[in-house]
Amino acid sequence: MPKKWPLSCAILAIGWMMLGLGQSLAASDLPRSFSAGSTPSSPWVHRDSGFSFPAEVAGFKRGHAIEYDGSGQDVSVAYNYLDPRIIVTFYVYPLGGLTLDEEFLRRQNEVKTVSPSAKLVSTGTAKVSPQGLTALIGTYSIPNSFIDGKLIKSLLLVGQRGDRFIEYRISFPVAGGDAASDLAQRFLAEFSWPQP
Repeated sequence: MPKKWPLSCAILAIGWMMLGLGQSLAASDLPRSFSAGSTPSSPWVHRDSGFSFPAEVAGFKRGHAIEYDGSGQDVSVAYNYLDPRIIVTFYVYPLGGLTLDEEFLRRQNEVKTVSPSAKLVSTGTAKVSPQGLTALIGTYSIPNSFIDGKLIKSLLLVGQRGDRFIEYRISFPVAGGDAASDLAQRFLAEFSWPQP
């Protein structure tokens, strides 16, 4: 299975390299960040999976993409909404021999590893994409987190399309209330998955 680093760990590792603190890490072990799309307004298509990442989805602007392996099979693309502040990271990667339930548990453990103070509020299923596909969802409350130092609500969603896992991480300040939650739901409903 390709090495997959949480986005926060990838950013930290790249920062260490820039500061000269991670010289023992091989450059090939680091995720590669790149601009998603040849022009800011054009969609970027992940050829390996067929996913198309529009420049904008439900008012969220596409940011950079990160490739976690050398073959381009394991990638993430960021989307941001400015007011209220909402960060979406969308991942697509190979199954690696795991079931959906196993992968969801693995990603839940990763949330607790990266944010030990994260409190699991609920789990269940959610509908995503215009096709109404089902994903597993975990909702977290995370104190003193990276968005303006405020208590955040963080959603972890994991679904499956053919031989790929699809993962969303959506975070926003709890103070954003229903407006932020509604915008996150709109993103989930409007981001389209290709046919398997």
